[in-house]
Amino acid sequence: MKMVMIPKPGKDHTAVRGWRPIVLANVIGKLAEKVMALELQEHEELWHERAFAGHKSRGAIDSVMLMAYIAEKHPEGIVGRDSQSALNTVRRDHVRRILDKYGWLRDLIDDWLALRRLSIELDGHDLGPVTMTGGTPQGSPLSPTLFTV
Repeated sequence: MKMVMIPKPGKDHTAVRGWRPIVLANVIGKLAEKVMALELQEHEELWHERAFAGHKSRGAIDSVMLMAYIAEKHPEGIVGRDSQSALNTVRRDHVRRILDKYGWLRDLIDDWLALRRLSIELDGHDLGPVTMTGGTPQGSPLSPTLFTV
C-alpha cells in the first residue's frame, strides 16, 4: 500500500495533525477485507446488543430509532461519545483475544493487523517502507468491524 500525506489547509504542517494520511490500497486487497468483515458479521455473539457500527444488519436508522426510544423513556438525557481517531486505537492483542475461538479467521486477521507495510509519500518524495504496528487503516471495509468487536 502507499500512504500519501496531504496537507490540511490552515493547519501547522510541522505537526502530525497538520496532515491527512490517505492510504491507497489495491482492489483485490479491499475485496479480501470485505470478505473477512462479512464473515465476522455472521457471528452475532461478537457484538453487544446495542452495537451498530461495522455490522451489516444494524444500520444508522436502527441506532437513531433506539436513541429516540431511550430518550422517550428517559427524558433526562442521553450521553453520546465521539470516538476521534477511533481506528487508530484498535489493539491487535485485544482483537486476537476476542477472536481466539475462530481459528483460521483469527489467524488471517491477526496476520492482516501485523503485516501491514506501506510506503509514505510526502511532498512528492517517497520516504520508504514502514510497518504499521497499531490501529487499522481508515477506508478499509474491515476496520469498522474490528473496532466494534
